[in-house]
Amino acid sequence: MGITKNPITFFLVIILTISLSNYNVLAATGPPKCFGKCAIGYYEDHECISDCIERGYHYGGCVPNERSGKCCCTRA
Repeated sequence: MGITKNPITFFLVIILTISLSNYNVLAATGPPKCFGKCAIGYYEDHECISDCIERGYHYGGCVPNERSGKCCCTRA
């Protein structure tokens, strides 16, 4: 009984691990679409995200930062 109990326990642990892992990591996305310059006090992350959503993207942000970046949108 112990011989079959161990493989079944191992199998269930593997299934549990897979089900709890983040499956979005496997999603392939294209390169981000970048436009416009970000500027503190004028065009920051919030405005960038809003513009990206209006353009049909799922998310966006100032890359590399709000001070000297561009607004880049991604599908995933």
